[in-house]
Amino acid sequence: MANITIVGAGTWGTAIAAILAKGGNNVRVLTLTGRNLIALKSGYHPNFEGILLPSSIKFGNDPETSLKDADFVIFAVSSGYLRATLDRLQHEIDKNQILISVIKGIEKKTLYVPTEIIRSYFPSNHIAVLSGPSHAEEVIKGEPFGLQLASEDFCVVNPIRKIFDKCNVYLPATRDVVGVQLGAALKNIIAIGYGMALEQSLGTNFYSLLVTAAMSDLMKLAEAGGAKQETLIGLSGFGDLITTIGSPYSRNRKFGQLLGCGITVEQALEQVGMVVEGLNAMQGALELADRKEVKIPVIRFINDLIQQKYAPSEIKNLVQMLKNYY
Repeated sequence: MANITIVGAGTWGTAIAAILAKGGNNVRVLTLTGRNLIALKSGYHPNFEGILLPSSIKFGNDPETSLKDADFVIFAVSSGYLRATLDRLQHEIDKNQILISVIKGIEKKTLYVPTEIIRSYFPSNHIAVLSGPSHAEEVIKGEPFGLQLASEDFCVVNPIRKIFDKCNVYLPATRDVVGVQLGAALKNIIAIGYGMALEQSLGTNFYSLLVTAAMSDLMKLAEAGGAKQETLIGLSGFGDLITTIGSPYSRNRKFGQLLGCGITVEQALEQVGMVVEGLNAMQGALELADRKEVKIPVIRFINDLIQQKYAPSEIKNLVQMLKNYY
């Protein structure tokens, strides 16, 4: 039985807390904002209608209490709030605690992936990442899934697998920490484009063309950033992409569909009601491409559509763009 603290009480952090608690671990959830804290302490999360959370989970907003004696600290905040969170917690984390990121994103200015940001605050800790096709709405129900486990410190692989031992999850391991996170961040951009195409009812042939061409961009860009090809076609890359474009729970796909209706980015974000990580990752992707001199025409085309340089219906011009490019 391990002592685990989840930092972040969004849908993903709460789902992880639930399955780990059901697996026999002592689980605490720290929400620095205090958002939904009353509901959470009553056993409910507003995004999980009809699901009762395990009563053993302790929810709180005090870092000292929540992090005391934790063996594992799992960061589950959105990527844009990670630095602010670490600023708050940098004096509360013990060097012996194993730190795990389940965050997807690329920092705009530094182009760091989440574990690199965490490492800059806690250079002495063992750090790992878990990423893959894992919509919280299915995970919290106990449905089977898989996550790619990555760490440069392979001594943490078995301890991490052990805390998930009674959960219905497959955890293959790799040392390709950067590759796991680049694939996870960039595939969200593709899902936005897919959602726009879906709303235009362009047909499965076009959807496949869009995803395949965009995946080529993703692989070239991620490999230039240090990723291994085998990682990108695994759970945290291609596997996660399948879920993100295919699931009605996907906020990135939904955001794309809303843009495909012709509404503004601001209106679409308001309707989604949660962070759209693909939108946040776009600037980092474009900057990385410029630094590495990698051509990513499909991702740039998706960005032009998001920025409303073209009407949503113009996504069909991807075919002509590709013909002109190649």
